[in-house]
Amino acid sequence: MKIKKEVIKKILLIAVFLLQASCSHQLNKVPSPDYSWPFYQGNVLRNGYVETEFKPQLGRKWTKFLGSISGSYAPQEYSSPVADDNRIFTASLSGKGVRAFNENSGILLWYFKVEKGVEGSPALYEGRVYFGGNDGYLYAVNSETGLLVWKFNADAEILSSPVADEGIIYFSAANDILYALDAKTSKLIWRYREGRGAEPFSVRATSSPAVKDGFVYAGFSNGTVAAIGAYDGSLLWKKRITGNKSAKFRDVDSSPVIDEDRLYISSYDAGLFALNVASGEIIWGFEEAGSSKTVVYDKESIYYSDNEGRVYSIAKKTGIAKWKFNLEEGVATTPIVIGNYLSFGSSYRYLYLLDKFNGKEIDRFNTPSGFSSSPIFYKGSLLALSNTGYLYSLGR
Repeated sequence: MKIKKEVIKKILLIAVFLLQASCSHQLNKVPSPDYSWPFYQGNVLRNGYVETEFKPQLGRKWTKFLGSISGSYAPQEYSSPVADDNRIFTASLSGKGVRAFNENSGILLWYFKVEKGVEGSPALYEGRVYFGGNDGYLYAVNSETGLLVWKFNADAEILSSPVADEGIIYFSAANDILYALDAKTSKLIWRYREGRGAEPFSVRATSSPAVKDGFVYAGFSNGTVAAIGAYDGSLLWKKRITGNKSAKFRDVDSSPVIDEDRLYISSYDAGLFALNVASGEIIWGFEEAGSSKTVVYDKESIYYSDNEGRVYSIAKKTGIAKWKFNLEEGVATTPIVIGNYLSFGSSYRYLYLLDKFNGKEIDRFNTPSGFSSSPIFYKGSLLALSNTGYLYSLGR
């Protein structure tokens, strides 16, 4: 009887999923990044796509230094900014906490200190800033004042970026536990644990969950991707996408990216995969090189930065590369799409701007330490945090 109940429950979950998907034919309705960039990669789908008339120039508007430089080595800063209501919110490892800046002037509005620093990108939701610290706490802070509302102990470093939907905040901790909390009170709603298994090593990174149509999607260090019920934590499906069993690292640390009935995600050793979002079935794989970076997409293409210092444009339907851009040195960050352009940082010196149709370089911005976090686009400006803790506002 127990087996029958589990089968019936899974059938009901799939039926609910298909019903919700059939009512969502419009392409990923999310807030315009011209006015809001509340989550890592822009929105709950994590797609990093901005449809806008961007003027391709990387002139410096203002620069802010976030904290003490702990050394000349890189990388040091992994957190991408978020933005809303003319304010930029930036977390920092070397700067030990989260800061809010005026978007136009770069004036500091408030600072919330976390002694061990913050590596994951913050999230904005209903007047609060949510972020995880290296001290193992998820924090909720008033976005106007920077005052603490609550904190939740996850008993492990939180390197991922939270996401919120319908009053629930979701985040993954470094111990492979995905949490769902009441966003107002921090009450635990559910948690899902994916065992590490016999994996000998793990990359020091954590997949940031994505949300769509009542399901949460996340990757785990044992090489799996899972679809989980957003309200009860029940498992819809789980898929292993790692490659060679002899590989040292088999983590799935990139964020899942949702595109209607498909999910795009990369694993550290095996490459990029397109999965059926309802079943987890692999549609195609691009296995030139693995990556821990999140992909972005527009109407026709996916843009993928690998572990070998290459950035690709890949056809969404077939998984075949359309063009490839080779960095001079270093590796690229997760990219974003801004109208007709692609932007990403490099661990060696530069922030790049490419023509997304042919991969030709349009402009670059030089900073000695390079970048490990992806840039964002907000109200006509690119904002990027360098490895030595400088926040840049770039544009015309």
